Amino acid sequence: MHFFARHRENIRQSSMSSRLLWPCLLLAALLLLTFGAALFLFASLHNTKKDTTRSLEIQYSVFQNDMERYFDQLAVMGVNLSEDMGALVDRQLASREMTFDQLNDSPEVLNALEEEMIEPLCRSLRRTSCSGAFVLLDATVNTRMEGAGYSRAGLYVQKGGTDTPTVPLLLYRGSADVGKTHSVMPHRKWRMEFQTDQFPDYNRWMTPSSTPLYQAYTLTERFSLPGTSEEVQLFLLPLRGRDGTMYGLCGFEISQSFFQKVDNRQKTSPCRIIELHEEVLLCPENIPKSKN
Repeated sequence: MHFFARHRENIRQSSMSSRLLWPCLLLAALLLLTFGAALFLFASLHNTKKDTTRSLEIQYSVFQNDMERYFDQLAVMGVNLSEDMGALVDRQLASREMTFDQLNDSPEVLNALEEEMIEPLCRSLRRTSCSGAFVLLDATVNTRMEGAGYSRAGLYVQKGGTDTPTVPLLLYRGSADVGKTHSVMPHRKWRMEFQTDQFPDYNRWMTPSSTPLYQAYTLTERFSLPGTSEEVQLFLLPLRGRDGTMYGLCGFEISQSFFQKVDNRQKTSPCRIIELHEEVLLCPENIPKSKN
């Protein structure tokens, strides 16, 4: 009797052990599956991060190369513009036997200069990927008028729409009569002359220098174009005579809206185009500056 009792007890204990074993095995399997899934998810996220980083680095490199080519082309066009405009001033002064300082209070001569300058300025603007082009002369039509110390003659022409060979041009600064003669209608915020107190670092850029033109260009800080809500940056070069006299400044305008149309990949202003690795691409510090 005792033998059968012990045998039944052993069977009962074995049955209980079997019933406990399966839940333990199931729990262990679940833990292993959870651990495996966590490892798989971690690996996937890590690979996704690596792929994203690699993709951004490629985009960054491509965009940086595009910007370098863009400013190389802008520099070539800017040097040509400066040389052409400087030569026009030289010829005008020589033909009239005048010095550059005598342009002050000489509205007829300044008007004649603008008449000569507007066509080559418009041609340069149409051939260049930018939103505007300008020539600023360090002289004014009337030194006796109020604010004459900041008033300067010259031309500032903008593209009036999509960048095409036939885009209409608008006169932002300069003689309205000269502009109309050449089918360049006045801008809605047209003014006769530039206001240098609204021009970024005008006195700084007007400092005489012997730096070659191909090293003398610079990009201004972003600012709002006077009278408008348009944010722009100016690609500047000095305007000099054959003898090195500073005649003024010239260059191109790069507006926020224009740049967004040119590069549809980015939807921000010129100085905030793309930020990768905590670096802003299109900022003045990333463009070669004049070495005064």
